[in-house]
Amino acid sequence: MNKKKAIVPLMSTAILFPSATNVFAEPHKAPSPVKSVEFVGMDAPDTSKKRSAMYSDASVVVTLKDGSQKTVPMEYKSLARPGEVINGKTVGAAYDVNGHVIKDKNGNRLYPQRQTPTPY
Repeated sequence: MNKKKAIVPLMSTAILFPSATNVFAEPHKAPSPVKSVEFVGMDAPDTSKKRSAMYSDASVVVTLKDGSQKTVPMEYKSLARPGEVINGKTVGAAYDVNGHVIKDKNGNRLYPQRQTPTPY
């Protein structure tokens, strides 16, 4: 067998082996339990642009029982958009006291127009 042909696979194994051992060092170790969660607020929006945008500059500090901490930024996630129907009800629609959708003079449902979030 040619020595050059044997060296290449051995060298590749030597390079990959340390990576594989790090990945599989503790594959079944459970994460440390949470000791506490602290919410870090944000300043109130101070411009019209910020007041009309949906955003969050708040964060949470998660402290684990092993003493380590991680700060995680909070973010705004839309769960539904105006006009979507959930359980037979239209999101963002205006309803009267009897639970009927309020419609305009043309018979169209009244709900806010879909807007693109405005970055501040």
